[in-house]
Amino acid sequence: MKEFPPFHLDTVNQCLWRGRDQTDQEQVLLTPRAYALLRYLVEHPGRLLTHDELLDLREEWQDRYGALPSAATGLLELAELRLACLDAGVRSVAVLPAKVGVRSKPVVRMTPLDLSLSQQLRLRRRHGSRAYDETTKELRLELAPDAASPAALLALLRETLDSAPST
Repeated sequence: MKEFPPFHLDTVNQCLWRGRDQTDQEQVLLTPRAYALLRYLVEHPGRLLTHDELLDLREEWQDRYGALPSAATGLLELAELRLACLDAGVRSVAVLPAKVGVRSKPVVRMTPLDLSLSQQLRLRRRHGSRAYDETTKELRLELAPDAASPAALLALLRETLDSAPST
């Protein structure tokens, strides 16, 4: 039994209980997929996976349960974005929503992002002169409304970092 008050994860009977003590518990109904995801997270608290472990986890879940629910897919994409940010030294990623009368599109901010001069020039050519501030090492871009997902932000980060020509 794994405990995280007020919940208890029963690994023998594969169910979740809510309640402070034995007399005041109710079972929380979970689908098998939700139970498997919760069990994994409870058994690995605060642990950051490597990229290969993340891919293995995705494959294992797909083999076991078939197509992943959108919540599980989003969680895996977010974990992949976190790994890429850690590799790039990015400590903060913020998506500011569009606001009526202020800005018409969401804005992403990634900081600090240390780019070479050639990466900065390519980024500015693609996205304009205000896309990167060299003094604060901040990437700041307006996004299409559908481009604020973890997968889209990961693609943006990879495109920015991979923009230097290989020699």
